[in-house]
Amino acid sequence: MMLAQGDALAGGPRHKQHTRTKPARGQVAVQDSADGSAAQKAAADFTTDLFDPAVPEGSDAEDVRYEQAKAKAKEDPEVKMLKAKADEATGGEEVRRTSLAYNQTLFRKMKQIDRSIAERVDLVEAAIVKKIKD
Repeated sequence: MMLAQGDALAGGPRHKQHTRTKPARGQVAVQDSADGSAAQKAAADFTTDLFDPAVPEGSDAEDVRYEQAKAKAKEDPEVKMLKAKADEATGGEEVRRTSLAYNQTLFRKMKQIDRSIAERVDLVEAAIVKKIKD
């Protein structure tokens, strides 16, 4: 039996490691290993780094933070209640009023979750409020 270089030292065959150098939008780069520990650690670290202000700035990082804050804000009971009211609304004025309340609360919660995206949240909120009121 022939041993590949490094087999005798490592105690077994070498496993090919795969590394994504740039993750896709909304994903985290993970290095595969034989025991999966890198993937498990990355998954655990992902949730703790979710709103870490140390995450580098940039449009991709901001996009991720924005979507994460939005998803977390949508889990809030008050936001869920207002969303249900907006979805059930009938008639023009009721739809406008409930949609406005839902969106304002959603954006307020997003800014509470991650202050680093406040400027972007304010811009999106202004555009949506303008659209609702027109």
